[in-house]
Amino acid sequence: MTRGLWGKEIIPEPPKKKVRRPQAQPIRRPVYCSESNDIVGWFRDNNPASLSECEDLKKAIKKRAKVGRYGADSHEARTGRKLLRVKGPINNVMIVSRKARSLFNKMLRNREIYLEVQRDQFGSASNTEHRQVDQGGSTGLTPP
Repeated sequence: MTRGLWGKEIIPEPPKKKVRRPQAQPIRRPVYCSESNDIVGWFRDNNPASLSECEDLKKAIKKRAKVGRYGADSHEARTGRKLLRVKGPINNVMIVSRKARSLFNKMLRNREIYLEVQRDQFGSASNTEHRQVDQGGSTGLTPP
């Protein structure tokens, strides 16, 4: 019991409860996405430079092993999903669904078609030279 200056009894009021906002959950990647699943970005970084590299990539995916500069292995996530990790010379990509696999195969096939056209137009030896000139580098060839 508390009294004020003039003898009146002061009854303290209980503090008002603060309204708590629900805490926002941080954005989490799904358990099966431990690596990037950006297939377009992977092809931008690890684009096969020749038809033999395309074949190596196909064999690596089929055998689930390392072939040439590319490799692949399969995983099963805690959720029961079957995943495929494709390893390139620069970075890796995780293929998480049938649609992603179909996109990967489509992009690989488009790259093969592009390289075949380059081979038919410029020949197999000048394909690399043509690509280096397009990127702004020198071909390393001396003029005759």
